[in-house]
Amino acid sequence: MKNSTKAAIYSATVAPGAGLFFLRQRLWGLVFFLPSLVPLFFLMRHYYTKTQWVAERAVMGELPLNIQIMLNEVLTETDPALITWIWQMKGAFLAIWMVSIIASAIAGHLQDKRRAR
Repeated sequence: MKNSTKAAIYSATVAPGAGLFFLRQRLWGLVFFLPSLVPLFFLMRHYYTKTQWVAERAVMGELPLNIQIMLNEVLTETDPALITWIWQMKGAFLAIWMVSIIASAIAGHLQDKRRAR
């Protein structure tokens, strides 16, 4: 299997920049990996806080101890600004990941080309 294919698969399945780490281009791998952590951190923090709030409501008896109802409470948003923010964070993460896959494939292709000479 070509390095370009392997690198793209690693970046697509493991984490943004993983394919570049595979190609031993660690700095470029970090260029994609570290920024991808920012939207991921904010999304995780948001859902952690929301889960804590739902759990407290369940303990106080305001919500039934039904996992489906509690999950629905965590995932349901009504504030349009918050919904927009969540989509922006998801979009930023996805954009970084997609560019990482493309960059890994291109870097792998260039590496394959050099080795073929």
